[in-house]
Amino acid sequence: MEISRGVTRVLCPVCSSMNLSPDKFIIPTHDQAHKVQEHAQTSEKQYLNNSNASENYNLGPSKRGKLMLGSLTEIRERSHRCPFCKLVLQAAQEQTEKDLSEEPANSLICCASWQVDGHEFDESRLSTTPRTRRIRLHWNGGDFQDSYIVLLGDSNEKAKDALFLGRRVGRDVDIIGLMRTWLNLCEEHHKPTCGIQSRDHFEDMRSRPYFGVVDVVDMKLTSLPPGSRYIALSYTWPDSSHPTRFTTKKGHVTSLQLPNGLDGYIKYFPRAIRDSFDLLRHLGERYLWVDSICIVQDSKDSLELNLKMMDQVYGNAYFTICAADDPDATAGLVALHPESRHASQFIEQYAPGMRLMVSQLTESYIRKSKWNTRAWTFQERLLSRRCAIFSRGQVFFQCRRAAMSEDIWSESPTTGWSIGLAKSPQQVFSILPVRPLQVYGRLVEMYTPRVLDFKDDILAAFSGISNMLGTAMKTNFVYGLPDEFFDWALLWDSRHFQRRRLERRKRDSNGRKLEPMFPSWSWCGWLGTMHYKHALSSLSLHPLEMQWWFLHHTWIVWYVRDCWGRLRLIQQPSRSVQSNVDNNFAGPGMSTPGQSKPLDMYGREMHYPDRDGTTFNRTLPDFPYSIEKADPDEKRDLLRQDSRFLQFWTWSAQLYVSFDDSHDKPKPSHELRRFGILDSKGDWCGSILLRQDWEKKIDDQHVQEFLAISDAKEFSAEEYDYWNYYIPVEKEYSSWDLYYVLMIERDKEGIARRAGLGKVFKEAFSYSCGREKAWNEIILG
Repeated sequence: MEISRGVTRVLCPVCSSMNLSPDKFIIPTHDQAHKVQEHAQTSEKQYLNNSNASENYNLGPSKRGKLMLGSLTEIRERSHRCPFCKLVLQAAQEQTEKDLSEEPANSLICCASWQVDGHEFDESRLSTTPRTRRIRLHWNGGDFQDSYIVLLGDSNEKAKDALFLGRRVGRDVDIIGLMRTWLNLCEEHHKPTCGIQSRDHFEDMRSRPYFGVVDVVDMKLTSLPPGSRYIALSYTWPDSSHPTRFTTKKGHVTSLQLPNGLDGYIKYFPRAIRDSFDLLRHLGERYLWVDSICIVQDSKDSLELNLKMMDQVYGNAYFTICAADDPDATAGLVALHPESRHASQFIEQYAPGMRLMVSQLTESYIRKSKWNTRAWTFQERLLSRRCAIFSRGQVFFQCRRAAMSEDIWSESPTTGWSIGLAKSPQQVFSILPVRPLQVYGRLVEMYTPRVLDFKDDILAAFSGISNMLGTAMKTNFVYGLPDEFFDWALLWDSRHFQRRRLERRKRDSNGRKLEPMFPSWSWCGWLGTMHYKHALSSLSLHPLEMQWWFLHHTWIVWYVRDCWGRLRLIQQPSRSVQSNVDNNFAGPGMSTPGQSKPLDMYGREMHYPDRDGTTFNRTLPDFPYSIEKADPDEKRDLLRQDSRFLQFWTWSAQLYVSFDDSHDKPKPSHELRRFGILDSKGDWCGSILLRQDWEKKIDDQHVQEFLAISDAKEFSAEEYDYWNYYIPVEKEYSSWDLYYVLMIERDKEGIARRAGLGKVFKEAFSYSCGREKAWNEIILG
């Protein structure tokens, strides 16, 4: 027992029933486990009673691997005497601003279970084996994230023996020494995973006349010398009115390239930048890239050219310093200042010689920081090979193979995956080679809720990720959507209330008029969190299945108006999709033996043979005199943005929209409402999620226009949880009987704008209100 503040610490019956011992936190190797089994051969009963047998890793009497610790109220009452309950309470308190000492919370129930933690690489360096466990604390109810209890390692143990166990953190920790160790381990043992992917690309970036770095020894701006490496800084800019918001301007950039040219401006740099200068000097590094200093901020060319290569800037950096201490860069890198560190640890003695410690996921510390809410810092972190993240007075190291921190022993060449990487956004890249669209969809969902000071930076702050994904997926991007998978990329939807992303562009007699900044058909044209929930769930997203879906369940030939007003084909038939078309493909507009319909340029059956979807008549007010098509072989200028108008042919129909107020369906966000779609006979035929203000709009105008954009496999449970036999087939046998549809609004010029994405039975298009379905030429802005 432990004496604390005069109170005798005694385990409560619940926590005592766990019967914890140090060996339960260590996973035996295959050889160790085999010896245990040999030693326990005398009888089955003896083997089951052996302390290392798997049966004894249950927590308490439960055989399900979980132990109900009780409600927050019960745990709080027991925490005055029970050391383990105290750890549980402290783990919860660390995650909330509320004072849990008085919070009534009988409905919050905590469960404990074992969680595999650290993995260690074997001698081949190709695979890992689990090394340790930790206890996971999970709350049913409330906003608590999972917390963990780890075994505190003995500081006298060999590093290998203490691997992945807890470590005390104090003000006297050698942060510089730890960081140097982490970086050296990664550099020496994590090749090629964490190495520079292309030396040629690095040299190309280094030699660009607009790419420069800070020399922290001579305190000047300079080009990066050949053979040198640099460190990048990711941080949150202070408010524009703050005195430490220095930026490089054309008027003084020449003087900043002189030796000690930056010295006169040091007091105007936020503390995070000044601390980064000191950190590099202590680490023996010389060159630092900082956007506010290295980019000439009042030069359009310097800004655009640098921002277009963020994937190279952060991807080629030796490592990235992430200044995530709140409130912004003015806080500095707090872990470097012992007098400012307030890193708290919660440690209790469970049994004589056995101490346990609260451990939170690295992401639980980072996710609440202002730095983690910013759009620009999202790609800065994801694109980096290694990150030293300064947050909550500590420093955390993450690379593409391992995570290390001050409070966990992890300094070993064999260190592999551990819980420290859990929930890290970089983990999504592990499936990039086999599920690139799943990666893309997840990144859009993580990125879109983030904050931008300037709303028109929505694509610029994603451009580095687009460049990286474009290389991996062999695609270009059109307003944030991959052109090789354009039909699928249009199937995004909103998770919360959505508003158009607007800009002030035109003046009229009433003052400034708000104009759309980006197209309605892309997620970048809206404010709010966007996701690909249904598009991700309906297909496996394997490249071969996506090719099959494209060939058999899409039909639109997509064009976008380029910056000159010409019609530019979005997806080139000569690229990856065309190379996999069946060898019997005869050519556009021609059919092969046994086929009833001719094929289009992609090898798909043409849905409307008399009009192949490539001949257009409609012009735009900005380009009113003729229709010109861009040469498909013309190299696209990626520095010039296309105009925001799509032009294409597809089926359209007029259908009723009705508010769906049924109470047996899961309700979406309170700012969105699910609406039913009805055909001309009044029968339910589809579902769509719209802003709640559409409830009033449909009272005035029930009939809305819908465009079919691709085939859908089925309704989800929240879209349609029963079966009304709209088509004469059982629900389980229905497949690909639906359209993905866009509900649209039109302006006075007849230009369509997306209002929402839904699904409709194909059959319903034959029962369009007022007229039959039509094959129409559409301009969508």
